[in-house]
Amino acid sequence: MRSVITVLLGLIALGVLGYFCFQHHQPGIEADLRGRADAALRVGGFDFATVRSVDGRDVVLEGEAPSLDAKQRALAAVDEVWGIRAAVDRMTVTGLPAGEPAPAQTASPAGPVAGAASGLPYFFKAEYSGPQLMLTGAVPSEAFRQSLLASIRAQFPGVTVRDNLVVREGAPDAAWPDVVTDSLSQLARFTRGNLEIEGQQVRLAGEARTEADRQSADSVLQRLPAGYQGRLDASVAAAPVAVAPPETVPPVAAPVAPPTAPPAPTPQPKPEPQPLPEAEPQPAATPTAAETAAAKKCGTELNNAMRRQTILFQSGSAVIDRSSQAVLRRLARIANGCPKARITVVGHTDNEGVPAFNQRLSEARARAVREALARYGVAAGRVGIRGYGATRPATNNRSARGRAQNRRIEFVVR
Repeated sequence: MRSVITVLLGLIALGVLGYFCFQHHQPGIEADLRGRADAALRVGGFDFATVRSVDGRDVVLEGEAPSLDAKQRALAAVDEVWGIRAAVDRMTVTGLPAGEPAPAQTASPAGPVAGAASGLPYFFKAEYSGPQLMLTGAVPSEAFRQSLLASIRAQFPGVTVRDNLVVREGAPDAAWPDVVTDSLSQLARFTRGNLEIEGQQVRLAGEARTEADRQSADSVLQRLPAGYQGRLDASVAAAPVAVAPPETVPPVAAPVAPPTAPPAPTPQPKPEPQPLPEAEPQPAATPTAAETAAAKKCGTELNNAMRRQTILFQSGSAVIDRSSQAVLRRLARIANGCPKARITVVGHTDNEGVPAFNQRLSEARARAVREALARYGVAAGRVGIRGYGATRPATNNRSARGRAQNRRIEFVVR
């Protein structure tokens, strides 16, 4: 009994000692976090924000931000500092009525924020500089944030993505996630630019790769859901100017006496052969029942493989993304397993942009797939191509998901 009492007294003594040690060191920890937060604000150029107080590992910011975007950037900068659990917002935004501060909220991306700022417009911004894409603002859920990041990595291959998004309730309506996704797909057609969505106001600015890309972005912004307004401020990247080589003057020949015999007629150059239009692979002689069954099985396996994993292209082009090499190898193995079958690669697009451009793009992507299969051993002579543009959609084009399903490659085997 005496030993038990001794142990209990020892534990109590350790607890009291630990408490006083914590109380002794807490001011030093909070001062260190304050210094780290101040440094992050100064480095980021957020001179309008100051550290009001530090409560444990939570840092409270105050000040008057010039815009909602600037305020959210300041919160994100402090929230990323090692050791800080959350940046608590006590800042106001220029333009709000005097004495009406933004409601308190944290910038932690861990989940929805309690007491989201219902008085402020819901804001999202993407800044694309070519090698980097910076995301700031709010998204309605962590699931949408992860889905959005996966879509961005597919549409912006090789680009460094800096994610400063926060999860926050209060999106204008159920269409808002689709508006963000659709608008970002158009930013991927730019060499550089910014996308800003504030409430139901959407603005896309920058430099489109081609005139067709600019028209595609304009078409999407003109067809936003009811209540949304789109604005496009975009130029088109200048095409490289070809410089003609300097004209050379032929040397003047010395006069020659006229020949005694009439000169031989000058041979006329043969006309250049014109390329023949690309045709479908010609079917072999009437196939046997076994060959017909094998072709049907081959077509089913090819299209099933495409449903499991799609072929990704760089935005607005027929360049196949490197991440699609595995599915191309799988398709080549299937095609080589039915060597007597005739295969047609069929390309489709969604309805965004100019129909003529979509038609050419669908054909070019089908041709790129045929060339890729040839590199993996599929005889090009038994593979034809066809493009239908947006004329044969698999589903409607009213949502981002529907348009993604319509941008596809299919196989017809006989």
